[in-house]
Amino acid sequence: MSRKSDLDKAREAIIQYLKDNSNEEKIPLFTISVIAEMATGKELYSYLYDYENLVEDMKRKWDLFEGNDTYIVINPFYNKNKT
Repeated sequence: MSRKSDLDKAREAIIQYLKDNSNEEKIPLFTISVIAEMATGKELYSYLYDYENLVEDMKRKWDLFEGNDTYIVINPFYNKNKT
Protein backbone atom coordinates (compact mmCIF):
# COMPACT_ATOMS: atom_id res chain seq x y z
CA MET A 1 0.00 0.00 0.00
CA SER A 2 1.36 3.40 -0.92
CA ARG A 3 1.90 6.15 1.62
CA LYS A 4 -0.48 9.05 1.62
CA SER A 5 0.93 12.30 0.34
CA ASP A 6 0.90 15.34 2.60
CA LEU A 7 -1.75 16.91 0.39
CA ASP A 8 -3.98 13.84 0.74
CA LYS A 9 -3.54 13.92 4.53
CA ALA A 10 -4.37 17.61 4.58
CA ARG A 11 -7.48 17.19 2.42
CA GLU A 12 -8.75 14.35 4.59
CA ALA A 13 -8.24 16.40 7.75
CA ILE A 14 -10.02 19.38 6.20
CA ILE A 15 -13.00 17.27 5.13
CA GLN A 16 -13.23 15.75 8.61
CA TYR A 17 -13.04 19.20 10.21
CA LEU A 18 -15.82 20.49 7.95
CA LYS A 19 -17.99 17.49 8.77
CA ASP A 20 -17.32 17.84 12.51
CA ASN A 21 -18.22 21.53 12.29
CA SER A 22 -21.30 21.22 10.11
CA ASN A 23 -23.02 23.77 12.33
CA GLU A 24 -20.73 26.45 10.86
CA GLU A 25 -21.58 27.76 7.39
CA LYS A 26 -18.46 29.87 6.87
CA ILE A 27 -14.91 28.76 7.65
CA PRO A 28 -12.02 31.22 7.21
CA LEU A 29 -9.30 30.09 4.82
CA PHE A 30 -6.82 30.68 7.65
CA THR A 31 -8.56 27.97 9.68
CA ILE A 32 -8.30 25.61 6.71
CA SER A 33 -4.55 26.30 6.52
CA VAL A 34 -4.10 25.56 10.23
CA ILE A 35 -5.99 22.25 9.93
CA ALA A 36 -3.82 21.26 6.96
CA GLU A 37 -0.59 22.12 8.77
CA MET A 38 -1.65 20.25 11.90
CA ALA A 39 -2.42 17.16 9.82
CA THR A 40 0.95 17.17 8.08
CA GLY A 41 3.15 18.67 10.75
CA LYS A 42 4.53 21.26 8.38
CA GLU A 43 3.76 24.32 6.31
CA LEU A 44 2.49 23.24 2.91
CA TYR A 45 2.43 26.62 1.20
CA SER A 46 4.25 29.92 1.68
CA TYR A 47 1.16 32.02 1.06
CA LEU A 48 -2.24 31.72 2.71
CA TYR A 49 -4.15 31.91 -0.57
CA ASP A 50 -2.27 28.90 -1.94
CA TYR A 51 -4.25 26.79 0.54
CA GLU A 52 -7.18 27.31 -1.84
CA ASN A 53 -5.70 24.38 -3.76
CA LEU A 54 -6.85 22.06 -0.97
CA VAL A 55 -10.48 23.17 -1.27
CA GLU A 56 -10.64 23.89 -4.98
CA ASP A 57 -13.91 21.98 -5.39
CA MET A 58 -15.64 23.99 -2.65
CA LYS A 59 -17.26 27.39 -2.94
CA ARG A 60 -15.03 30.23 -1.72
CA LYS A 61 -15.61 33.95 -1.46
CA TRP A 62 -14.80 37.18 0.32
CA ASP A 63 -17.31 37.82 3.03
CA LEU A 64 -17.72 39.24 6.48
CA PHE A 65 -16.67 36.82 9.18
CA GLU A 66 -16.94 38.01 12.76
CA GLY A 67 -16.97 41.61 11.52
CA ASN A 68 -13.87 41.29 9.33
CA ASP A 69 -13.62 41.10 5.55
CA THR A 70 -12.18 37.59 5.24
CA TYR A 71 -11.66 34.98 2.54
CA ILE A 72 -13.88 32.08 3.53
CA VAL A 73 -14.84 28.59 2.47
CA ILE A 74 -18.54 27.74 2.43
CA ASN A 75 -18.88 24.51 4.38
CA PRO A 76 -20.48 21.97 2.00
CA PHE A 77 -21.62 19.96 5.04
CA TYR A 78 -23.37 22.91 6.67
CA ASN A 79 -26.56 21.99 8.47
CA LYS A 80 -28.35 24.99 9.94
CA ASN A 81 -30.46 22.71 12.12
CA LYS A 82 -27.43 21.22 13.89
CA THR A 83 -26.66 22.68 17.28
